[in-house]
Amino acid sequence: MATVEMTASQGKNSRTLRIISLVVLAIALFVTGYLAYTKATNTQVACLEGANISCDSVSSSIYAYFPRGTGIPVAYLGFLTWVVIAVLMLLENRIGFLREYGAVLLLGIAVFGFLFHSYLTYTSIVFVGAICPWCIGAHVLMTILLIVQGIRTYRQFFAR
Repeated sequence: MATVEMTASQGKNSRTLRIISLVVLAIALFVTGYLAYTKATNTQVACLEGANISCDSVSSSIYAYFPRGTGIPVAYLGFLTWVVIAVLMLLENRIGFLREYGAVLLLGIAVFGFLFHSYLTYTSIVFVGAICPWCIGAHVLMTILLIVQGIRTYRQFFAR
């Protein structure tokens, strides 16, 4: 009886974490999609300008491209990363490999995304001298995904 209750509880917790991930995913697709759209259409980012808040300064700096200055806009890379995360999450219960290792794969992407966002936040503060609330929001969303995926991976492989 205790095993059945424990399995039901783990299933509920797993569904809750998946729902949190999907909500974060939807918000992140909106945020990064908007940033990619403004970059593609060469329009200004809607931003509350302030003392050290300037979305246009951040999005037009040399750090807004990878490799720095001349490469692909990081707004595109951010949106593409979240699209890959969406595909993996949607296929996670349908493909055997992703059923077994999807949480680890998503955790790896979240770790890389978190580190890259941290680098971008650092460069915007230190070198550009401004922050972009949209970019900080994307960083927060990646941080939440990192935490949720860390918990999911731990529960899948170590909490048995």
